[in-house]
Amino acid sequence: MPTPTEIQQRFQRLPQELKDAIFSMDTAEAIRMIGKKHRLAVDKIGVLADETGYFMLGFTKPEHFIGKLQRNLGVSEEISKGITEDLNVRIFSKIRASLRRVHTMEEDHVIPVPPPVSRPPAAELPKGSPLSAPKDYPLGQPAPAPMPSPFESKLQEKVFSAQKELSEAREQKTYPGNKDPYREPIS
Repeated sequence: MPTPTEIQQRFQRLPQELKDAIFSMDTAEAIRMIGKKHRLAVDKIGVLADETGYFMLGFTKPEHFIGKLQRNLGVSEEISKGITEDLNVRIFSKIRASLRRVHTMEEDHVIPVPPPVSRPPAAELPKGSPLSAPKDYPLGQPAPAPMPSPFESKLQEKVFSAQKELSEAREQKTYPGNKDPYREPIS
């Protein structure tokens, strides 16, 4: 499983078409529908989404994709082939050229991450100094936040926007259509 840093670096090098496809609600909905079609549990649909994302990022090679689905979803080879065929039709066929470019990139072209810059011990730095950051982060760079999968971030956006709308409606004491569901209509 790739680290969040590896995912972020790989994502930044993707063609724009793939970046758009990864964050597309159409892609998320297609994965959900494929999971339902093949009778996957909700948690397994999440695994399918992650594996599809790893494939689109180029971490999983095409020749290993069916085997990884079979192993990680706990399904038969026949079902994993069916899932792959559905993914090909609903998602991958639209971005095939970009996927080929990602999967033919040589690992030699990976930009290495520079080693952390050495710095004096924190005891020698004045308090509040910008250099008194934790030792495991390079100078001038903030600590990296854990990066959720693209599908998790889209889900969080929807959840937070729904929570915000609900709290605003409660504050304003409004209901959909300005009708209070607990009052009987007055005739």
